[in-house]
Amino acid sequence: MSKSRVTVLWLASVILLSALAAQSWGSFELSSEAGGGVLQVSGFVAIPIIGTLLILQVICVSISFLVPILINRVLSATLATMILWNLADVFLNSTSHVQLALVRLVADKTGVIQEIASNGFIVSSSAGPYALLYVLAAALNIFVLLRFVLSPQKRTSSRTLGERSHNLPEDIWANQN
Repeated sequence: MSKSRVTVLWLASVILLSALAAQSWGSFELSSEAGGGVLQVSGFVAIPIIGTLLILQVICVSISFLVPILINRVLSATLATMILWNLADVFLNSTSHVQLALVRLVADKTGVIQEIASNGFIVSSSAGPYALLYVLAAALNIFVLLRFVLSPQKRTSSRTLGERSHNLPEDIWANQN
């Protein structure tokens, strides 16, 4: 697979991650004491590091055309380990991150900071499938990054030294006698 094709796949996986992180990972209907309405908690609100990791990936995709392939591979391997850590964090702790974000949002609305009080203000809640879809998209992103790291490097020169010697004319000084 060519470098440009892998780069396009990388960019597509970053866009997919962004779209899934922006969706509502949890929806909470508040009671009238809390001002009523519905609070939506997205992945960016629940886990702020997601935004930072996506910006890092966009920067790396942008500079991938300007730096040598070795630097691209090191950056991609580093990003793959960071995304793997993020994938594990989202998979294991997404519900607790959404709950903590809910506590912050309810505290901003009501002024009550305790988690028990915020549960008293919740009428109903629902969880979307976007956290799980984000985990799957992150796994795809890691696959693309590792594909970029492990893809064979094409030679930049068109001919080797051995091929050049065959294409040279014979010794021109030998015929000068």
